[in-house]
Amino acid sequence: MKTVLKKGCSIGANATIISGHVIGEYAFIGAGSVVTKDIPSHTIWYGNPAKNKGYTTKSGIILDDNYCDRNGIKHELEE
Repeated sequence: MKTVLKKGCSIGANATIISGHVIGEYAFIGAGSVVTKDIPSHTIWYGNPAKNKGYTTKSGIILDDNYCDRNGIKHELEE
């Protein structure tokens, strides 16, 4: 099984990725997380098992579920 890490993804220290999964573009995996499924682009995941906790832009701005940053400014995810 092939594991694929796409452009710009970030994986924290000691994270475990079960083989055969895809980590999407600009996705973020928190340290120590256990990834048991494919991770969509521009998403933030952490925990055991890893769960979706938000979104991130190509430039690394962290967004909530409504695609707003910490100042309440809404963003669109770049493709």
